Amino acid sequence: MRNLLLVHLEKDLVEALAVLTHSLLMEIHLHDCTIFTACSSHEAIEIVERQPIDLLLADYDLPEMNGLDLIRTVHIRGWKNIARIITAHACMVDYLIDISRGYGVDMVVRTPIQREELKQLLRRFLIGDSWMDRRGAGN
Repeated sequence: MRNLLLVHLEKDLVEALAVLTHSLLMEIHLHDCTIFTACSSHEAIEIVERQPIDLLLADYDLPEMNGLDLIRTVHIRGWKNIARIITAHACMVDYLIDISRGYGVDMVVRTPIQREELKQLLRRFLIGDSWMDRRGAGN
């Protein structure tokens, strides 16, 4: 069983992303996934505290605590088996790539994220070698 957490401040957008993600998971034959959604970093942290999460996809522009700080919190708390991806507008991507390494970010992706790009991310982080590496790391 794999658990995904999608975080974006706009409820309608994160729900639409969850529907798209579910469809893509079916296409790559991952039927054992549960998708959680949150509209704030605090809500996301509550979910991660209750549920083991395998992939965290968070937008940078979140209220109160931005997506980078959310991922940093997850990293500091030692939840090692979570793939951490941050999304941001094109003007922020280079900046985030430069500073994100120390925050435990696995990848920075430009928004709007494209369907095929999301599909490849799901494959890479939920099926490929990086999935096996994180499974071995434990919490």
